Amino acid sequence: MRPMQVIFRAVDFTAKVLLIALTVVVSGQIFVRFVFNAPWRWANELSRLLFTWLGFYGLIIAVKDNAIPSFDAFVHRFSGSAQEVLAIILDSIMILFLVIVSVGSISALRTAHTQTMSILPLRWSYVYASFPVSMLILAGVLIHDMLRLVKKRRHRFGDCSMQDESGGNSI
Repeated sequence: MRPMQVIFRAVDFTAKVLLIALTVVVSGQIFVRFVFNAPWRWANELSRLLFTWLGFYGLIIAVKDNAIPSFDAFVHRFSGSAQEVLAIILDSIMILFLVIVSVGSISALRTAHTQTMSILPLRWSYVYASFPVSMLILAGVLIHDMLRLVKKRRHRFGDCSMQDESGGNSI
């Protein structure tokens, strides 16, 4: 199995686990609050942590599946070859942006690591870490997509030969 397939499967699996955990925590909180009138004090912080990671992992899945309508609609306005070139350019710009904001978010992550949550014995850096981790995975997804497009273009244009129908060179 290729490394990106392993990452895709890990992200998909993690997103499913996060969604199930978030559903259980929030549903349990609602049930306990209204039935027993005794809310779980820790549920709010845990749901924030789960929701943040789930949101960013959902973004990774959406980009991987080409489910972001604005880019898709924009790219499809052009011809086939222009679509591929434009997709590579847009991916390059997004990769540059993702790397810059990921590196820039490290100082916020360091600051958040000094702060603990009010109830859960966790540091806020576990929530803030979702951003650079997800953005770097997303950059990997875009690099994978870009390499696939470049290979596709090379393969298509590499099949053109300089021979005429008789088998000899046309030049």
